[in-house]
Amino acid sequence: MAADVHTGLRALPNKRRIEDMPHPGPCNNRSHSPRRFAPLLFAFALAAGCGGGSTEAPQGAVSTPASAAPASATGAQNAAASTGTGTTAPARSPRTYSGPDIAGIFIGMTQAEVEAVIRAYDPEAVFQYNQSTYRYTALDRRLETEPFLSTLVAGAENRSVIFQVRFSPPPGEGRVVGIRRNHNQRTAPLTQADYAASLVDKYGAPSEDVSSGEGNRVQRKLTWRDTRPGRVECVVSSGTNLPGLPLSGGNILDTLSGPQGNLAAAGAVDNCALVMTYQLNQDPVFQAGGLLYDVEAAAKGEQAAQEWVRALQAEASRPGTERPTL
Repeated sequence: MAADVHTGLRALPNKRRIEDMPHPGPCNNRSHSPRRFAPLLFAFALAAGCGGGSTEAPQGAVSTPASAAPASATGAQNAAASTGTGTTAPARSPRTYSGPDIAGIFIGMTQAEVEAVIRAYDPEAVFQYNQSTYRYTALDRRLETEPFLSTLVAGAENRSVIFQVRFSPPPGEGRVVGIRRNHNQRTAPLTQADYAASLVDKYGAPSEDVSSGEGNRVQRKLTWRDTRPGRVECVVSSGTNLPGLPLSGGNILDTLSGPQGNLAAAGAVDNCALVMTYQLNQDPVFQAGGLLYDVEAAAKGEQAAQEWVRALQAEASRPGTERPTL
């Protein structure tokens, strides 16, 4: 049984929200773009791909692809969080992340850690929280789980960068499984050569560097492959567009079993490689999109969620034992 996922928008308490920002990408059926966000949303749509999508899974330490420069971060950068009583919570043991990151956001981070990183990156950032529920039927009743955070979108009206961060679903703790960074630069944009040089400085030499188009309309995609032993590219990617991996909705298991999937070659989701790629549009670069996605963690999270929902359905489907009064 594949759980029916219902995705909606809900601003969490005491958080500002980007009002009516649509899910990025051409798969969107509704689009309400306030004028102040229109340039950023348009740029985001250029980089976003269609495809299945859902939610993902808890993630341990991530190994860095051989060609990517190693990086690390302490997950307790915001350990001195307020307890709400005017006192400071005791510092917990710092959590360390390894592998590639996008603007300091690592695979496996929690919501609080992601928010702290984004606020450090851009203090003016505002947040939109996209929540989801799993729906199921038991004894002719339509039931659904409590809402959970599936995607966090962050940006600012006076900035040119938007982040879209995908979290794993219950029953495990929500952890980052996918990150997209979209950069829309109209003032003094960099040449493709200079932008690519910045990426190489951060991630090392790419495994693949392909271009298409001519003149100032040329597109360029740089990819850093996951070279851990036995890893297989479970998502087929071609051309200079970013892979259509689900971030704002859909189901990664559907993606893997569809035309974009290569799960048969992998044999199991445990063998799925990490995806790390950047797409540069035009020269100079007016728009750039980066994607970091842990396909294995995403798929395992969905599998665990399906098992969890099946258990909830079985529990709710048990018949009663109390005899009626006749």
